[in-house]
Amino acid sequence: MNYPGNPDGNSYSAYELEAIARVARKHHILILSDEIYGETKYDGDHVSISKYYPEGTIVSGGLSKWCGAGGWRLGTFIFPKELDWLREAMCVIASETYTTVSAPIQCAAITAFRGAPSIEHYLENAVILLQHRAVDDMFIFISFIDE
Repeated sequence: MNYPGNPDGNSYSAYELEAIARVARKHHILILSDEIYGETKYDGDHVSISKYYPEGTIVSGGLSKWCGAGGWRLGTFIFPKELDWLREAMCVIASETYTTVSAPIQCAAITAFRGAPSIEHYLENAVILLQHRAVDDMFIFISFIDE
């Protein structure tokens, strides 16, 4: 799954998430939920599919979108305990694919994940800018269609 959407911030309702979770649970489907835009949702709090299907959902995220740190490439995966076997396998593959994130990015990530008033202020302003961008993009799109 990839939600909320980019650049509009559209997401699934609780009803839709519950329905997806029921189907996934019934058919033993693992969900990899890319929620890198989760903290940039414009109208309310983002709710992860893992709330409804915790035992079968891996949540991926990172700093680049919600912290405006494009190019920093610090990704995260959150695995449920039931999928430890898969997390361990991914760690083995990752250790053979790349080495580590640079120390400055690691320090910045610790600060971001701990949170602070200055970070909250920054994020609030970033959401406002993204909302305006989405509206501007839609206006440009509509104008183009009308021509």
